[in-house]
Amino acid sequence: MTLYHQNGAISRAFKDHKGEILIAAAAVLAYAISLVNTFHTDDWVVLSLLRDGFSWRDFLSMENMGRFRPLTNIFVCLRYLAFGDNPVGYYAVNIILHAFFGILLYRFLKKIGLKPAVALLSSIIFTAYFQH
Repeated sequence: MTLYHQNGAISRAFKDHKGEILIAAAAVLAYAISLVNTFHTDDWVVLSLLRDGFSWRDFLSMENMGRFRPLTNIFVCLRYLAFGDNPVGYYAVNIILHAFFGILLYRFLKKIGLKPAVALLSSIIFTAYFQH
């Protein structure tokens, strides 16, 4: 394949996935600063529970029995196994997840009939807005 054909293929791939690329870029731009942060607030409590050993009660509620959040806690446990006390890994996974779910939302909104521009704007807001 010649360089011309490779560039054409790259150009087509970019055009075909421009929305997804923009959403991923929004996630990276919005949250890249977190890669230089340390843990905060209840993160330290959760990390201490994980360091002290596993229990189902702690796993299901982590720091507060009133906060039943098993899916979140599964991700916390998996990230702890992968990254230990290194916050960069946790935040990098968060950025990847924000981008991934923003792209899924974009594809879903287009599939249900929203105009691509509206779907893209909605998905970028969802991806970049930290309190969604």
